Amino acid sequence: MHRHGIVLVLCLGGLCLAQGTDPCDKRTRTKVPHGTVMRDGSLETRDGTKFQSGTYWRGTGFWWACPCLNGPCVRQCSIAEAKRGNFTILQGPVETAWIHVWDGENVTKVDMNKHFGVVYEAECGGFMLDPENNEMDEYRILSNGSIYSTHPDIVKQHQLTTAHEYCLMPPLKEGQKIMMGCKETSNTPETEKLQYQIYPALFILSAIFLTLTLLAFILTPERNSIHSKAVVCQSGSLLVTYVCLTITYLTGEKSHADICVIVAYIMYYFLMASFFWMNVMCIDIYLTFAGSMLRSHKRKFRAFFIYGWCSPLAFFVLTVFLDMKTQNPTWSPAIGLKRCWFQGFWSDFLYFDGPISILLLINSYLFGKTVWHLRRYQRETKGMLRRGDSQVHNQNERNRLRLYVKLFFLMGFTWFMEIISWAVGGQKAIWFITDSANCLSGVFVFWLCVWSNETMRKSLRDRFWHNGLDIARSSKNTTSNNCMPID
Repeated sequence: MHRHGIVLVLCLGGLCLAQGTDPCDKRTRTKVPHGTVMRDGSLETRDGTKFQSGTYWRGTGFWWACPCLNGPCVRQCSIAEAKRGNFTILQGPVETAWIHVWDGENVTKVDMNKHFGVVYEAECGGFMLDPENNEMDEYRILSNGSIYSTHPDIVKQHQLTTAHEYCLMPPLKEGQKIMMGCKETSNTPETEKLQYQIYPALFILSAIFLTLTLLAFILTPERNSIHSKAVVCQSGSLLVTYVCLTITYLTGEKSHADICVIVAYIMYYFLMASFFWMNVMCIDIYLTFAGSMLRSHKRKFRAFFIYGWCSPLAFFVLTVFLDMKTQNPTWSPAIGLKRCWFQGFWSDFLYFDGPISILLLINSYLFGKTVWHLRRYQRETKGMLRRGDSQVHNQNERNRLRLYVKLFFLMGFTWFMEIISWAVGGQKAIWFITDSANCLSGVFVFWLCVWSNETMRKSLRDRFWHNGLDIARSSKNTTSNNCMPID
């Protein structure tokens, strides 16, 4: 019970930290890559925009600012949103964006970037209004940053739409007026709401069983083998990943911006590490059956240790560097900009799903070669294997191979399905079962490595059950001796 409490404390502690209070929410904050803090406490950007003290905070390699706290504001649609609608728009504050603003019946032509505070790269995902091609789409931008329109989709809510409910697409040509009305938050699919309720419980359950797996391997004599060390490293990586996922899912939109990014970075590193340690297991079993005797036990594990932890570190450093130094809407990581993960399809592919797919293919190849080597070895040494010591050795290696194969299919199948769901898309309900299986990986790891492992169960029984009986007998004998009469 105490061990389970450790995992819960980690999750709850991270949850409390993650639910910090930012000056504004995700819909009305904007990323400022370059800013200087002035003597009066304000933040001044390169284009001369000033954000007063209390309306900005430090991110990881950039600043977050709240334009809507400085006065009337509008949101500019992201370049990705414009591409989905086949529109080309101005990019950022460096280009003049002329729009018409209404104050009563008076209309003025102004530069959007100078007249309003602007939230750049805003996501909306709703309906388009294009007055140039449809008279029903006509709208007015009011001096307070609201939108007035009689469009049916807007009238369903109210005729005045505030900044967080729409985004503008600054025109490249005179007269173009494209606006996007955002979907109401209440329209979130029930399946997605259900996922945010169920998945955290599955993550916590996996974390508890991964903790039990770690304890089982640490407390048994088998802990000194390369196999056990690899399982401990992989299970430890998955444990940290599930704690981070729990924090991310439970905080949701309330997540503090900085904590969101930090948790995503930690989760990225340890999730990558879990796959590299799975790859270490595949390499280890392949070298064993291929007859490689190039290294001693210690040197071999030292090489695995460096590979298993430093390879994901290389990906991590590259990702953090590009996240801080680039702002490309397609391939930049942009972790924390839209969610506590990568910003979209291609950044997901470049930094995570692509490398993971390559590792899974390499693992498949290594397992195939291992099985081939095993069959050839059995044919060539059929007579020799009747000797007891060779038979035991061969059986131990085959047991290890079976365990690795099960782990590979567990990690491989669920993540292959995860990658397919990422690539294909569609309704999340379709992938609910495979996603849930992925959430429960920790339970399956415990089952395969501990509960169904006869050697592990015997070691645990010998350590705890027999030791407990010996202590009880010793205590009983001591008590009997103390009760004997003194001559």
